Amino acid sequence: MATEEWSALDTGGGLALTDTGAAVLESARQSIEELRKVDVLLRLVDREGRPLARLPVDVRQVTSEFPFGDQTWALDRMERFGLGETDRAVYWRKLFAECLNSATTLCYWTERSQNDGPKTEDIQGRVQLEHFDTVARWAASEGMHVKGHPLFWSIDKCWPGWLSRYDLATQMKFAEVRVRELLSRFGGIVRTWDVVNEALWEAAPANLARRHWPHLEPTATIADYVGEVLGWARSERPACTYVLNDYGLTQDAEGAPITASDGTVVTAALQRTRLLSVVEELDRRGTLPDALGLQSHTGGLLAPETQWAVYDELSASGLPIHITEFWATADVVGSALERSGRPVTPHDVEEATAEYIDRVLTAAYGHPAVDAFSFWGLMGSAVTWGSNDSSHVAGLVYERVRSILRDRWRTNGRFEADDAGVVRLRAFPGEFSVTCAQGGHGIPAGQYVTVRNSGTNEFKLRALRTRSGN
Repeated sequence: MATEEWSALDTGGGLALTDTGAAVLESARQSIEELRKVDVLLRLVDREGRPLARLPVDVRQVTSEFPFGDQTWALDRMERFGLGETDRAVYWRKLFAECLNSATTLCYWTERSQNDGPKTEDIQGRVQLEHFDTVARWAASEGMHVKGHPLFWSIDKCWPGWLSRYDLATQMKFAEVRVRELLSRFGGIVRTWDVVNEALWEAAPANLARRHWPHLEPTATIADYVGEVLGWARSERPACTYVLNDYGLTQDAEGAPITASDGTVVTAALQRTRLLSVVEELDRRGTLPDALGLQSHTGGLLAPETQWAVYDELSASGLPIHITEFWATADVVGSALERSGRPVTPHDVEEATAEYIDRVLTAAYGHPAVDAFSFWGLMGSAVTWGSNDSSHVAGLVYERVRSILRDRWRTNGRFEADDAGVVRLRAFPGEFSVTCAQGGHGIPAGQYVTVRNSGTNEFKLRALRTRSGN
């Protein structure tokens, strides 16, 4: 299998695993408390509307408004090979849903056969949407945020070979039909889409035959086709969120520089400048995307201060940032550990990986510009699966991520109403189960309330019985 070109950026340890960025992380933690939590007021009354003073309330958060997700490549593969109802698939779905609340479902037009990726029309006329459909509907049934990736990607491995028989205008018409069909059929459950993928590094459709990676198109050329695709998408499903997704924006890899065909040395700083220029041009034309997708998996390990500075710089676009494809591989983390000069065990690497992911998640969630965070392959790297069966071990990394997302960043506990029957608390937005109990017998008032990130979160909860138990 050929090495993909982007992997040239995924080299080097990036940084030693030290206490670098402690001040940034502390600021992020404070920001999470102030920015991500909202004030909630629960007014508890009995059946006649009288306040239930000093009543204890059990609050349990069951969903989170902020999307934390992963891609579903492995599940799509199991569905395609008729393994969707096997124990392996059952446990995969269970572990995913117990940790994450967002799923990136995959709809590549093609994904060259050597990669065995999800594909919707590798052979002309053989449209395969049933696996995307199954995975998306499963995610929606679990109450997850569902995202589609990607609507449009002009790269040879994802641009079907059969298109080459047609002129450019016809190729683009095929692309338009694909985009519209996906949105028409799935836009009701898949509400977020990577609308165009990796435009900063790839040739426009008109220049695919002359592609030389990294292919740096002029700002106007990128804006031409990105704006066109956004136009198709918005006319079909205006309420969806459309993300302009790209990579190589955080930091540079170690080793030889990456050079374009004209001799330009391509750096992360250059690509951030180019991205902001593209956004400015799209804004001028009235065709802005809804968010910027930051893949965050190249250049080795990322220091919190670098991470925060990149978010600050890209937030100048005025658009929210989605972290779309984050991973921390054992080889990169192991390389960073080995710089200490001491022997390194697999447990050391797993522990350091969990700590690194914790820091990256904290810095991202604490930054006001970040609206979503998705891994790329957490379910494959954090869970060890047997070769051909359902055996599996959820490792330290999985447990750390699950603990962060389900315990640290959810609001759970027992609270007591005041004399007026009012409970005040600070909570992370999402859906909550609220259950009231008094003394040794319950006053059944278990109800669900949805706490929003904006607006007034005040709720009146009525017990089904009076205080006397009538």
